[in-house]
Amino acid sequence: MKAERKQRWLMLTVMAVSLVQMGAVLYTPVLAPIALGFQENGSFLAQTLPAAVSLGVICAGGAAERLCQKGLYRPAILSGGALFAAGGLLSWKYFFSFGWLLAGAVLSGIGVGLVCPAAVGLITGFFQGEEKQRAIGLQSMAAYLGAMLLIVLGGYLADHFHWRFAFLASLLIIPGLLLAGLTLPAEVGSEGDKAKADSPVPQTAFRENSRKSLAGVLGIVFLISGLSGITSSNLSMLITAAGLGGFAQASAAGFCVLAGAAVAAAFFAKLCLVLKNYLLPAGFGLLAAGQLLCGWGSSLPAIYMGSLLAGGALGTVIPYLFLAAADCGKTEGRSNAGAVMIVSNLGAVLPPLFTFLLSAAGSQEVSLRYIVSAVIAGAAVLLLLLPGRLNMAG
Repeated sequence: MKAERKQRWLMLTVMAVSLVQMGAVLYTPVLAPIALGFQENGSFLAQTLPAAVSLGVICAGGAAERLCQKGLYRPAILSGGALFAAGGLLSWKYFFSFGWLLAGAVLSGIGVGLVCPAAVGLITGFFQGEEKQRAIGLQSMAAYLGAMLLIVLGGYLADHFHWRFAFLASLLIIPGLLLAGLTLPAEVGSEGDKAKADSPVPQTAFRENSRKSLAGVLGIVFLISGLSGITSSNLSMLITAAGLGGFAQASAAGFCVLAGAAVAAAFFAKLCLVLKNYLLPAGFGLLAAGQLLCGWGSSLPAIYMGSLLAGGALGTVIPYLFLAAADCGKTEGRSNAGAVMIVSNLGAVLPPLFTFLLSAAGSQEVSLRYIVSAVIAGAAVLLLLLPGRLNMAG
């Protein structure tokens, strides 16, 4: 009974700190005011802030992995959470300065890069079998719900006060920090190692302790992050170009992506049980269907449904890849969550790269980006279904 209570508190702590996993959305409610307020540099700054958060995550992911290997989960979470909040406060205090806003975004990203690998590491180290699948699904669900909460809270503060107050939504991390400080030991050594040693291999289709398998996992992380990013980053242009509305409709479609991901993550353990080694192909198939609906959709319901499906693909595939990455580093005591976070943020380069390549080819059709990405996702389905490919079970 005591062990069960401890696991419940641990899961609650992990979910609370995971609310800020998608920290870049902290800047979503203020991108338009920044673009207008900074005049010549405004548009550049608005596009740079989310990339600055990703840069911070990339810089911190490796350090988080090393801290977790030493059992220093609490220091990683507390220091990362403090940096995330400090980044938001810095942006709030010096909102009039181009440089300070960028510094705040990088600081927030470093915080996310420390917190989230530690949260996932706690799950892969202290939960076993189906409990681990259920826990990683709940952690991912909290991340997507947290993204919606950050956007709503930031938007409310920006609308009712000044847009600078949107950055105070970063204080959402404080309850998680309090829980981490109260429930996590300063250092987790032998207990975490024992949990790893006793834990059976999770139900993923990647071989344990294989560098080749880890490379395959990270390649899929890059692909799914980039392709799903195309859905979110181009929704506003797609809806406007089709004459179906503007910012409000694009925001609703963006929430459909997050909602679809949250629902899929909540049922992740059951999906693992039903789909088993076919979960990855199913996830990419869902993404392809969502992209096609968005690309060929001539109505808002079609775009909303496509966004839901694309989000469902994210909520299905990303938790699975976290488990698969942990499989690949099992005997070394590595969750590889830091590597997954780094590569998923590197995947953010795909949407602007798509835009550049299609523009260079002379096409300005936003819908074409969705159709091309759907074809790539469909090709990934066929590749993953090949026997033995990327260590998939035949």
